[in-house]
Amino acid sequence: MIEKLGLDAVSAALLRRIKEIIDEHNATLFFVNTRDTAEILAARLREINANIEVHHGSLSREARIEAEEKFKNGRIKALICTSSLELGIDIGHADFVLQYNSPRQVTRLVQRVGRSGHKVGRASKGKILAINAEEYAEALVIAEKAMKHEIEKIKIRKNPLAVLANQIISIAVEYGSIKAEKIYEMVRRAYPFRELKKEKFYSVLNQLHRQGTIWMSNGMVKRRRKSTFYFIENISMIPDEKSYDVIDITSNKKIGKLDESFVSSYCNVGYRFIIKGRAWEVAKREEAVYVSPSSKTYIVPDWVGEEIPVPFEVAREVGKLRRLAVEGKIKDEIIGKEVKEQVKNGFKVPSDKLITIETAGNIVYINTHFGTKVNESLSKIIGSLLSQRLGESISIG
Repeated sequence: MIEKLGLDAVSAALLRRIKEIIDEHNATLFFVNTRDTAEILAARLREINANIEVHHGSLSREARIEAEEKFKNGRIKALICTSSLELGIDIGHADFVLQYNSPRQVTRLVQRVGRSGHKVGRASKGKILAINAEEYAEALVIAEKAMKHEIEKIKIRKNPLAVLANQIISIAVEYGSIKAEKIYEMVRRAYPFRELKKEKFYSVLNQLHRQGTIWMSNGMVKRRRKSTFYFIENISMIPDEKSYDVIDITSNKKIGKLDESFVSSYCNVGYRFIIKGRAWEVAKREEAVYVSPSSKTYIVPDWVGEEIPVPFEVAREVGKLRRLAVEGKIKDEIIGKEVKEQVKNGFKVPSDKLITIETAGNIVYINTHFGTKVNESLSKIIGSLLSQRLGESISIG
């Protein structure tokens, strides 16, 4: 396997273990955190004859339905998926869930493992497969929190005015003409707007009127031509990332979609990549990317905005684990080995009480245990301060 797939010994062993787990069960949902991970694992597992399919949001609806039906009917042993299968979709009975690396959040672990054993009297069963000590530590914290029923608190934004404006315009388009007070009553029924003050509501109405997006007069809100245009262009509050359809020229079927940035950078005629867990070669590129099946070396596409944020509480617990390992107060073999190696080599171990700063060439690494949101805030503050001091843009990731 090492020679065939060009893998190191650890990666080959991991792949064999994944296939063993799949073969030990009848129907496994194999969750990963990103679409590119789903694609590369599917392609590699197929090379060792694993009976699997792929399911994620960048595949076509037809491809997703086909994968779901194969899983329901027992024609495949496992479905490699992202959050696209966390909720609601009926994919039949899964008897086991495998999670690749830390699920990042307790709620995601509970939701994902909960997709197995979906029958009265049956228990949900799952396993987390961590590829390194960092993933292991985070997965350990999340699993322990799940067992203690300590899930993340749901924070619902109060009175999001951009959403309010979007809904006012949508209502105006639907009704044509409607009393402002009627809209206010409708909006207040939604939980995020339950405490919306009339003054704030009318300030948004007046702004939309001044912009010409709606017409308001004598307490009536009316649709304008600009309202309909706005509604069509902005029906979703989720920002669009331009994408290209991927079409199989042998069947003329849509396989999935690729982000514009990936297509413009790489997808010239003859370029090879994987999607749907299979290798394809670009035949032509127009308004869509037309491909034909390939058996040669491939590249994994990347998609924008995939990473699942790590909560503050989880990050702090991981930091605490590392600190206790340094102090010799926990006996976990994997975490202990990682920490001992760092200390032996003369490095400080970042923890919930220690931030470390490292340099490698012209790159500076700041190691914290604050979670995604705090780290993003820190990166913006530090980036702004450095840009002001140095007089040039600073790349922070």
